[in-house]
Amino acid sequence: MNWEKLFKRYIWDDDRTPYFVPTTRMTKKQADYEIFGYALFFCSLFSIVCLVALSGGGMLDLVVLYGFSAIVSTIVLGVTKHAYAAYYCGAVPFLALLYFLFYGFPANLAPIDHLVLIAFTLIWLRYSLRIVSIAKAYSEMPWNGERDD
Repeated sequence: MNWEKLFKRYIWDDDRTPYFVPTTRMTKKQADYEIFGYALFFCSLFSIVCLVALSGGGMLDLVVLYGFSAIVSTIVLGVTKHAYAAYYCGAVPFLALLYFLFYGFPANLAPIDHLVLIAFTLIWLRYSLRIVSIAKAYSEMPWNGERDD
């Protein structure tokens, strides 16, 4: 069994997992794979958030409403690759940080959990900026060939 080949094929493939390929050098095929992965992660995460928030009440109703609208915008992003949908999706981690700032964390979380949530949200925010740049450049990307640089 060739572990390097399996790793390259399933974990690190320039076409299917182009996470470290600069946006300026991406093809539409690579962008499609990356946006699909982002949309799958985002929809899964916010489906869980919406279901958990539905069990509560009060302020959480706004979280459910915004979460559902974020899921819809992610589906729009996955289908159309439109920059406005990417902006809407990219605002979610920023708004999550604002939520943590104004409403705090759940009382049963340890301080290390606070750091993990903040770190995760900051990484998510940085990656959302990449998705926005991919969506903005999508219409000018070549389909499957090499760029004419």
